[in-house]
Amino acid sequence: MSKSLAKKLYLKQKLYSFRITESKARVEQMTDFSKIVDDLENTEVKLEDEDNNLILLSALPKMYEHFKDIF
Repeated sequence: MSKSLAKKLYLKQKLYSFRITESKARVEQMTDFSKIVDDLENTEVKLEDEDNNLILLSALPKMYEHFKDIF
């Protein structure tokens, strides 16, 4: 994978716009999320676990809004 700035930008946009939907299996969506994170790490972008967790919380559908408040 190319370590170019354009690739990093593309992957970061993909990560920060990631949303969990009702129409797709949760396991498949978590696999997609993990792949984005792995691809970023392969381009030497390091993300903290806390950041990943906050991104996932933000990606939850509206019906899980109360979980966001709890965490």
